[in-house]
Amino acid sequence: MAHTLADVTAAANDPYLRDRLISAAAEVGIDAPGQWVDTRMRLLAAAPVNETGDTVASVYAYAVGQMPPPPGANPAAVTDAFLRHALEEVRPPAAG
Repeated sequence: MAHTLADVTAAANDPYLRDRLISAAAEVGIDAPGQWVDTRMRLLAAAPVNETGDTVASVYAYAVGQMPPPPGANPAAVTDAFLRHALEEVRPPAAG
């Protein structure tokens, strides 16, 4: 499902989604996860969430108006697995 630039903007500006992404970043050990997410929020919103081309923004846009609560606060709409996948798409590979 494709996203529009408006979809990326809406997802990037969702405070609930931001909080969940900060939790995902902390979960994988990113230093200063709030700052890391804040500087990459639009990249994360546009990032793929699966292998079929869905993005955080596209699943977010689909969920708008579909089911309460707001998509960013609803783990059934924008799943934790989607956010973890997007985070790994944006996060640079670990040095090793």
